[in-house]
Amino acid sequence: KFKESPEMFYDFAKEFNWDEYDPTPTHYFISFLNEKGLLQMNFTQNIDCLELKSGLPEEKLVAAHGNLSGAHCPRCKQPKPLANFKKHVNEGTIYYCENCKKMPVKPTVVFFGENLPPKFFQNMEMIGSSDLGIVIGSS
Repeated sequence: KFKESPEMFYDFAKEFNWDEYDPTPTHYFISFLNEKGLLQMNFTQNIDCLELKSGLPEEKLVAAHGNLSGAHCPRCKQPKPLANFKKHVNEGTIYYCENCKKMPVKPTVVFFGENLPPKFFQNMEMIGSSDLGIVIGSS
């Protein structure tokens, strides 16, 4: 539960090097499919934004578990500058919303027990209406 123990995420995130990872050939293949007009939508459970880094437009990506491309206040929903969020994470301090005071700012990821983003449900019908689905991953 992020709201009760935000320090657990902040401690974990401090060890995560946000800019260390690069897209793989598979990420570039998905972007290539989009460039050729063959991609209807890319659904992912990854939060690393490597699809976007490979050139896939955000409107072609459904990040079922959210991603690390932004941060917001869970109470007032106000977006927060990602640079400020990263700064607090790297310093080991919790970033609190300026509006709500004591409400910790969270990344735009889906934590256990939270609802999937609306974009997932808005695009779910594409899964059944596609001619071909490609499932890639290790789990």
